[in-house]
Amino acid sequence: FETAWLRGDLVFRSTTLSDVLAKLERRYGVNIHLNDSSLANDLFTGNFDSEYIVEVMDLLERHYDFTYDVRGDDIFIHLERVKIKMYNLKSVLMRQDSS
Repeated sequence: FETAWLRGDLVFRSTTLSDVLAKLERRYGVNIHLNDSSLANDLFTGNFDSEYIVEVMDLLERHYDFTYDVRGDDIFIHLERVKIKMYNLKSVLMRQDSS
């Protein structure tokens, strides 16, 4: 992990998903659109060494349980409404537990 950036990997430590997506946009020359901002502030830790944006998106898709589609240089992330409600409930419960 410490030397991943030396190989040109994208490395993230407790980085908001919105910042991760912004860096992916710059690296791969795409525009990434979230259909809902409920995941935007979620923290992500990991690194990507792929030269293909689809491989990176496939990993994020599995991690966050969203779907996405690619239209030219645009990538649209879709989080189903049921999942959004469950995610928001989980966030509320976690905040209550930490209080």
